[in-house]
Amino acid sequence: MKLVPQHGHRPPYSNYDTTVGAMMGQGYSGSQTKTSTGAQGTIKSGTVGGGYTLMVALQRTDTQADGTAVRIDDNQTKYLNNSISKGAKARLHFTNDWNTLVNVQVSGQFRAY
Repeated sequence: MKLVPQHGHRPPYSNYDTTVGAMMGQGYSGSQTKTSTGAQGTIKSGTVGGGYTLMVALQRTDTQADGTAVRIDDNQTKYLNNSISKGAKARLHFTNDWNTLVNVQVSGQFRAY
């Protein structure tokens, strides 16, 4: 079942373009301010380099607490469950697999809700 955020104000999408380090390496997007406590974020991936996949979660920027991570590939839209409070800064937190021996470039759009 695909859940879609239900509320009036939807923030604009922000672009992201970052490199995720090899072997459990991490990467981050810029931050957005949450407009609704616990509302799902949305990621629209453009490219995930080299045919790889990555794990991504919405992360509260100040505490680095992650929501539920999902696997992302090229040209996918995913919804990101989290418990981040309204008004807090949130960003995307990408993680590479332990057996991916190269850095992976990832780009697309997201909004934190």
